[in-house]
Parts: sequence; C-alpha cells; structure tokens
Amino acid sequence: MSADRIEVLLRESDALKAQLQALGPLPEPVLGQIREDLEVLHTYHSNAIEGNTLTLGETKAVLLEGITVAGKRLQEHLEAVNHREAMRLMMRLAPVKKPLEESEILELHSRASNPRMPGVTAASASEWQAQCGFSPTRSRFPR
Repeated sequence: MSADRIEVLLRESDALKAQLQALGPLPEPVLGQIREDLEVLHTYHSNAIEGNTLTLGETKAVLLEGITVAGKRLQEHLEAVNHREAMRLMMRLAPVKKPLEESEILELHSRASNPRMPGVTAASASEWQAQCGFSPTRSRFPR
C-alpha cells in the first residue's frame, strides 16, 4: 500500500472519528452490550485457536448463562470462564498509566491458563473440605 493511500485512509478515519465523537458518548446500555459481545467473541476465537471445541453459541451460553454444555469437557468450560476473567482484569489494568508489574502479568497468565473455578482458592477449598469432613486419603465408598 502506498504512502499516499495510507494518508487518505488516515484522513478518512479521522473524519469518521470526529463524526462519531460529535454524537456524544454512547449510552451505558449500548456500551455494556459492546463489552459483552467483545468478551464472547474474543473468548471464543482465542480459545478456538488453542483447540477448545466450544462453538460461538456454546461459548455465549457458558459466559452469559453460566451453564455447562452437554458432551463438552469441564476444562473447556473453565477455559472460557477463565479467559473472560483474565480479559476483565486486563481491561481494568489498561487505563492505568504505568508499566505493568510482574505480579500483574503473572496474575493475567494464571487467570487465562489455569483450569480452575473463578473465586475458588486453595484456602476456600481447604475450608470446604474441613466443613464437609472430606479427606482425600480416606475413601467414603466401600471397596
């Protein structure tokens, strides 16, 4: 693409941006729908690249309805949910005008790559096990 063509496209883009800005900010319900659509589409395509077999419709159901899909592995469900959580963290970090810290990068990676239930920590799982009397070394089933 020639430099002249790029210059024309940039001018057109600037004109369209000015027209859009003249309309004022988008209403919150519209912004919310855009965010929701972005989360679903980005999650679907990112996970599909990695081999996740959820369809776009299934991804939407998992993220928006919180359901699992019959015949799909729980890991695929968790990949979708965790990707969305990583994306939400990224969107919270993006407006901050400072370099990312190592701990933030590690947290993003952890959220996106670990098949775990959001909100379930080792401490909360241990607490649940203690309340239920669960012991991974003691079988509750007769042999």
